[in-house]
Amino acid sequence: MEEQSEALLVAAGRYVGEMDLLLDGFDHPGMKRPHLWDTRHSLELRKFLGCVADARRRAMCESVLSRFESVVLPLASPSAAAPLRGGIIHGDANDTNLLVGADSDDAVIGVIDFSDARGSWRVCEIAVSAAYAMLRKADPVADAVSVIRGYTSVYP
Repeated sequence: MEEQSEALLVAAGRYVGEMDLLLDGFDHPGMKRPHLWDTRHSLELRKFLGCVADARRRAMCESVLSRFESVVLPLASPSAAAPLRGGIIHGDANDTNLLVGADSDDAVIGVIDFSDARGSWRVCEIAVSAAYAMLRKADPVADAVSVIRGYTSVYP
């Protein structure tokens, strides 16, 4: 995989942030369907822990799910000091779904594949986008930061 420029990663984050900003307040019954990839429902993955043959890896997965339960889920409560915002998200903003203009290697001009679109927490959108940007990279954290910087420049 070819490394993307910092400018392209920032542009990708900004595009996804603009899309989420435009979707603010939008709702549709079809966006309420359950989806195993929806991070909000991570605890449902516990039923698959038996499929992880290596005991050390299974314990690591259980630890992550327990931490999610104790740290993240309380933030989803409307009574939390700063509850997680919800809304419609694309849920799959990656280098195969973001369209880049032919005139510039850092201009994101569109997005395709809305099959993972659903109602979720907004933070899941940027988490998925940043995670894809980090794949097979020399400096994955810097690439994630670029995407997050672009996103939060339009949708803090």
